[in-house]
Amino acid sequence: MPDEKALKEAQDALVTEKKANEELETENARLKEVIVLGKAKAFVSEKLAEQEIPELTRTRLAESLSKDPPVKDGELDEKAFETQIAEAVKNEVDYLAKLTGSGDIRGLGGSEPPEGDAEGVKKLTETWKEKYMSEGDSAELAQRKAEISVRGR
Repeated sequence: MPDEKALKEAQDALVTEKKANEELETENARLKEVIVLGKAKAFVSEKLAEQEIPELTRTRLAESLSKDPPVKDGELDEKAFETQIAEAVKNEVDYLAKLTGSGDIRGLGGSEPPEGDAEGVKKLTETWKEKYMSEGDSAELAQRKAEISVRGR
């Protein structure tokens, strides 16, 4: 019966080795995934840096796109990813254009009043001045605040 004992020991050793091998394969797959995700993050950041979109949009797209990049043969599929990035940017620009009512996305901050509309600027300034004076500001302070409000800064 020593053969049965040796056989049982060999089977146990085989099961132990098989389990260790599966753990190593799982760890290897995780490490490959981390590498691909790192490459994807760098790739998408580089491609989005070339786009003229608001920084907030760039950050949000980079985060969402780098989470699930296209993979081919265990490597980042850059061509497919570039297409995916371009499509996401196009969709985002279209969405922002619908929000703003134009296809032209600009600096999302204050801006100078339009030139040639001096009467409109004057009326707007007066409206702001009246508002500030109704809140208790002096005429001089209200005027300064109104001018700042009209400029958007």
